[in-house]
Amino acid sequence: METFKQIFYEHQGNLCMKWSNYFDIYDKHFSKYREQPINILEIGVAKGGSMQIYEKYFPQANVFGVDIDPDCKQYETDRTKIIIGDSSDKTFLRTITSQIPQLDIIIDDGGHQPEQQINAFEELYYHLKKPGVYLVEDTEKNFQKHKGSVNFMDHMKGKIDELNVRRTMHIRESSAYNWKDQEVRFADNTNSITFYDNVVVLEKNNMIVPKEVKWPQKT
Repeated sequence: METFKQIFYEHQGNLCMKWSNYFDIYDKHFSKYREQPINILEIGVAKGGSMQIYEKYFPQANVFGVDIDPDCKQYETDRTKIIIGDSSDKTFLRTITSQIPQLDIIIDDGGHQPEQQINAFEELYYHLKKPGVYLVEDTEKNFQKHKGSVNFMDHMKGKIDELNVRRTMHIRESSAYNWKDQEVRFADNTNSITFYDNVVVLEKNNMIVPKEVKWPQKT
């Protein structure tokens, strides 16, 4: 089976722009879904090339796209549907979940602004199946100067604390820690957060609370 990199460089369709370090990340997190009849959402259609590549990489998938540019509708095919709207608009993002089925993979390659990345994550993460993958590309904008203090990477760093809620549930009852319901919900539905150069990947699944194991056992 061809890798994402091979399919990318064999592609002769519409323009697709990716950083070269993304290819191995896609294979690592997406390969187990390749032969399954899954649903994928890409935020940021641009010239439509990436959706064409996803159709090849996932031969049984339905691919949905979101873009603010109405001209992107021309890139629809039998296996793709494109929804026009602004990914920074929370109201619009909520309407997406009523238009498409639950998703197996979400790829945020949209406007790359921190506020857009945060809003999309908060509105769409729980429309993702378990298991599922939420991947955010081009996080470098969070390290550039922007008005305001909104920062997606800081938002994800906060999720690291939430991810460890279950390991510290005994602390949750103490006066020193007041875990919120949404923090516990995130921990219960997330297995991992992986940070790469310019990419963040969340693996969604039921949280399995680990048990301490001692070996060898003494009788």
